[in-house]
Amino acid sequence: MQRTISNEAYLDAGAIQGAIDVVANMIDMGVSQTEIQEHLRSTLHRANRIETKHPGLNWAVESGRAS
Repeated sequence: MQRTISNEAYLDAGAIQGAIDVVANMIDMGVSQTEIQEHLRSTLHRANRIETKHPGLNWAVESGRAS
């Protein structure tokens, strides 16, 4: 089953993926765990707001990925 998502939802999903990339870069740069944890908490909060705004977004994005 394919699900269509709006451009806004797609961009919101991309912002979360970008934030996760930032975490990886922070780890590579040796940023303190406290700062990384704060960034992760903020990203999780944002992801929860986006999922509330666009229910099922995570499923729609992940189901559209090539296996």
